[in-house]
Amino acid sequence: MFLGIILFFSGCKSIKPIEYQGVSGWEIQPKSLLLSDLTAKVSIYNPNAGSIKVKRIEASILVDEKNWGTYTLDSSFIIGGKSSFDMPVSVKVNNLNIISGGVSLSSGKLLPYQLIGYLKGSYRGITATVPFDQKGFFSKKDLKL
Repeated sequence: MFLGIILFFSGCKSIKPIEYQGVSGWEIQPKSLLLSDLTAKVSIYNPNAGSIKVKRIEASILVDEKNWGTYTLDSSFIIGGKSSFDMPVSVKVNNLNIISGGVSLSSGKLLPYQLIGYLKGSYRGITATVPFDQKGFFSKKDLKL
């Protein structure tokens, strides 16, 4: 979903971009009358021979141009060289936004989403903060409504 356009140090030809492979497993889990958790798995691939250490991620999810919530990861993890990684994400979402989105989906429309934020990571001892902006669409099937 995001991370697809991330280039660590684009001026360095030996470093390849992390590849965004998609988002799967969207689920809405009600938590109260007002809030639910929107969860998913973001699949990414590190085409480099060396590992990339991800130190922080901040992202907002906009659905149909409305901010549904913010995701923050401030613990680090490593994506091994030439390997894929499924990163679980969870965002607190106002149930009124879910109802509004559900009405649009029930009429057969696809619901556009956008993930905007940044990733802070290091490769071979060099740290960089890189912005990302990924877009996609939810279907009724994706959100299991």
